Amino acid sequence: MITAKNKNKDIFEGLEMKKTLIKKVCDNNGIALPSVLLAMIVLAVIIIAVTALATSNTRQLATQELNLKAHYLARSGIEIAYTALMVDYDGILFSAFEDNGAYANGEILGATLNNLPGGTVDLTIQRDPASSDYVTITAFAELDDGIGRSQVVVDINIDNQEDLIWRN
Repeated sequence: MITAKNKNKDIFEGLEMKKTLIKKVCDNNGIALPSVLLAMIVLAVIIIAVTALATSNTRQLATQELNLKAHYLARSGIEIAYTALMVDYDGILFSAFEDNGAYANGEILGATLNNLPGGTVDLTIQRDPASSDYVTITAFAELDDGIGRSQVVVDINIDNQEDLIWRN
């Protein structure tokens, strides 16, 4: 039989259990270690990400520098070929690309420059009969390390050899 006294006792015991449960949930004892471990993990992830980003940027910058060196090496090769075309026997080599010349129909004159400081340049000189007015010099440079590479192209007007159109 349930009496008012037993009912109050059950309510009081229920409240005591809730208070004990709330105390255990809100108890901060032992929270320091998990908090420190979580902070260390977050900090380690941030440090690893920053290190990976810095390493990647450094590698990218080094590759960009090598490609820039190769670009200027290719440009130097074009300057050498252009000078050879213009100066060699008062432009006799250049005249080979004119309408009745030996290379007028698209034949390729090629050369490799091995003695340039820093790398090798492969040159091709060609007149495209379809464009008729231009001789194209293409230079492909590769640095000695094999990483830096670049190609530069220049079109020279046959009628006005100082009319240059540079392409990368």
